[in-house]
Amino acid sequence: MTLKEEIGRTFGRDAAEVAVGNGSVELIRAFCSAVLGTGDAAYVESPTFAEYGVSVRLAGARCTADENGAAVRFLCNPNNPPTGKLLTRVEVLRLLEGVAGRGACLFLDEAFIELSDPAQSVVDVSHENLFLLRSLTKSFAVPGIRFGYAFGAPELIERVETVRLPWTVNAFAESFAIELSGTTTSLRSRGSGLPGSVPGSAAAWMFSISAMRPPLCELYPY
Repeated sequence: MTLKEEIGRTFGRDAAEVAVGNGSVELIRAFCSAVLGTGDAAYVESPTFAEYGVSVRLAGARCTADENGAAVRFLCNPNNPPTGKLLTRVEVLRLLEGVAGRGACLFLDEAFIELSDPAQSVVDVSHENLFLLRSLTKSFAVPGIRFGYAFGAPELIERVETVRLPWTVNAFAESFAIELSGTTTSLRSRGSGLPGSVPGSAAAWMFSISAMRPPLCELYPY
C-alpha cells in the first residue's frame, strides 16, 4: 500500500484526494503557488502562523483585511501561534459554506487538532472549496521528520502536486509516516490533550532504526 493510500484508508478518503510534502510549510507554499497569482488576494486573520502571509506574497498575491474580496481564506484551527483558539466543527463548516458561497477557497490548517479536540476536525469532509492541511509529526513530537499531508478535491490536489518539487519526501519519512498513520485512530480515541507517548508500534520502529544507525564518532571521527 502506498503512502497516499495508507493516509486515505486511515481517514476514509481516496488517495487522489491526498497531497504529501516535506513538512507543512512545503504544502502551504505549493498550495499558494497553485491557486494564487498576481492580482489575487488572500485573507489571513491576525495573529496566526506567519508562513501563510509569506507564502501568499511569494506567489505574487497580497494579503487583505477584506474577506469578501479574497480568493483564499486561511484558518488555523486551533490557532497557532499564539492564541490557541479552537473553532467547533459546526463553526468551521459554517465558515466553509460562506467562503464557498463567495467562490473562494478555505485553507484549513489542522496541524495541531489532535493535540486539542480531534472531534472538531472536518478531515472527513470532501469539498471542492476546501484544502485541509494536517501533520503527523507534531502530534507525535517528531518535527524533525519533516512530513505533512493535505486533503482536497482531486483536481486541486493535482495542481498542488504539479507545482510541488519532486522527491521531497524521503524514504525514512515515508516509512515513519506509514507506521504512524495507523496509530492516529487510537490517538483520536483518547480525546483532547497531549498524547502520553508515541504508540508502541511506532516506538518500536523508531528504536529499530536507531539501532541500525552508526555512532556519530564513526561518521565524524575527527
